Amino acid sequence: MDGLPASRISELLKDPETDVRTTALRVLGQMQAKDQAAEVVKLLKDPEIDVRRFAMGALGEMQAKDQAAEVAKLLKDPDRNVRRAAVGALGAMRAKDQAAEVVKLLKDPYCFFGTIKALGNMQATDQAGELIKLLDGDDDDDVGVAVADALGAMHARDQAAELVKLLKRPKN
Repeated sequence: MDGLPASRISELLKDPETDVRTTALRVLGQMQAKDQAAEVVKLLKDPEIDVRRFAMGALGEMQAKDQAAEVAKLLKDPDRNVRRAAVGALGAMRAKDQAAEVVKLLKDPYCFFGTIKALGNMQATDQAGELIKLLDGDDDDDVGVAVADALGAMHARDQAAELVKLLKRPKN
């Protein structure tokens, strides 16, 4: 593929075969072909779930932050895999302006850990308190580790004392 322009690969986004479209999306994402983001975003409305998921993945890899509002619309998609892909893409984009919408998916068990990670990647310090609340009354070590990682990614030093207090409390 050396020397193959991304615009040639974008032509494949119109192919009737799902596998062709998803492969083209994967390649465009790997190429970080941000100049093709406008073509990729069109596939967020594709009837095929996998195409929508791969489109979000490509936009995330491209760091196409200017498309974050379009991706955020899929946080309410009826398919849980699409919602999870939207969370991941917004986190990869570091789309901090979408954090208030992303944090709502902490209530979605299928998106729970991905949401924690995405908020950390976004450095959404305004949502740090919501992450701390997850530890109150929760003895799951995985949740504690995920929250600690997200707060670390946020550089949320103002939450350090509360984090330590909640992580060191006696377990039931």
